[in-house]
Amino acid sequence: MQNGKSWVALFNSFGSRDIYDSFGLPDIGKPNGQRPSKTEYIVKRLTEANGTYNMKDIIVKMREGVSKIEVNPKVYCPNFRVHFNF
Repeated sequence: MQNGKSWVALFNSFGSRDIYDSFGLPDIGKPNGQRPSKTEYIVKRLTEANGTYNMKDIIVKMREGVSKIEVNPKVYCPNFRVHFNF
């Protein structure tokens, strides 16, 4: 997944109701009212999914859609929990 539309579609498949429009990624409630970067959008949606049973499925779908894992050292999310029920 490399573009914003793909990320919106992914999170919508797990219950988000976002719309990718001519302005780009949907508003996530940033204090300055600007639209989020792709990283901000992904972190916001993962934070909302944190601790839910959807988190495992989201990670699996993310991995399926990513051919090359890119690590952004600026993104630090120390409190993510994932429930794996196999």
